[in-house]
Amino acid sequence: MLNRSIFLLFVCFFPLLVSAEVYTTSFRIKDPNASSEAVKIAIYESLTRRGWTVDEQNNLQTIAHLHKRKTKAKVVIDYSSTHVDIDTTGTRIYSTLGMSVSGPMVETEKTFNPRGWITNIVNDTKRLLPNAINQVKDQETSQESLTAQLSELKQLFEQGLISEEIYLEKQRNILQ
Repeated sequence: MLNRSIFLLFVCFFPLLVSAEVYTTSFRIKDPNASSEAVKIAIYESLTRRGWTVDEQNNLQTIAHLHKRKTKAKVVIDYSSTHVDIDTTGTRIYSTLGMSVSGPMVETEKTFNPRGWITNIVNDTKRLLPNAINQVKDQETSQESLTAQLSELKQLFEQGLISEEIYLEKQRNILQ
């Protein structure tokens, strides 16, 4: 009985004693038209399409996790317009028989490298990047067009060619 108690304590607390191993994957962005915003969009799309939950995303880093069956993984993705680094930690729960055949199953959490999941993120990001680049260009073009329209409208108002009422109405229409 004492041996079984010691065994169960060991099984329960061992995962807490072992630090999670970090696996790093890196790849270069070869498209000269890529911006960090386009890379950010492609990474987000590749993660969400594969079922990952994005916990945090800013201009140069994305943090996400995935829990599937008995496997958990967390990624910290640092990126720029030319390079992506993916740091991954993962664990998998393994079930084994207890001390006796009729006893309960014992679950042990062990470090796991979800290489296949990371390969999918890398391949999807590369595949989705051209669409993300176009999306960013379209947003920039739209923003430039919007700015030009507002500037032209302001000029017409300042020159006295349109009334303030028409100016405000047209401004609202442009901004919608």
